[in-house]
Amino acid sequence: MLAEHISNPKQFHTNVREMLVENGLAVHLFPTLYALPFLVNYLVPEYLAGFLLNAFAPRDKYQHEKFSAYYRWCRGPTRSQIKKLSSVGYDVVEYRGFFGHTGYYEKIKIMKRIHEIKTNFLLRNPNPLLTSYAYVVLRKA
Repeated sequence: MLAEHISNPKQFHTNVREMLVENGLAVHLFPTLYALPFLVNYLVPEYLAGFLLNAFAPRDKYQHEKFSAYYRWCRGPTRSQIKKLSSVGYDVVEYRGFFGHTGYYEKIKIMKRIHEIKTNFLLRNPNPLLTSYAYVVLRKA
């Protein structure tokens, strides 16, 4: 849960790859951009994003500070994402997206219900662009 904060994902993945032994694995779990809370986090100014996070999902800011989020290369398992990761010398072993998330809508019951309906729809009709989270397993080629 760090990839969304990386400003230069190509360099990040290249550096991780360089640390691996031949056929070594890297595993990343990350939020994906087009889930509503993450899209809002991406679009609104940092000071407002921090305020909204505290309003809807309060946490101890000294233990869980909010960091700038760029969401570069943080998408579901699309061909373009696989191509990007392959371009830095990885074999993509597995890339899986997940739909839905909890916690952000607890205070707004109608949004929680809309989110549940949308999630159930996406579970029946998956679209990699509309995931909430994804994980990827990469092998050093």
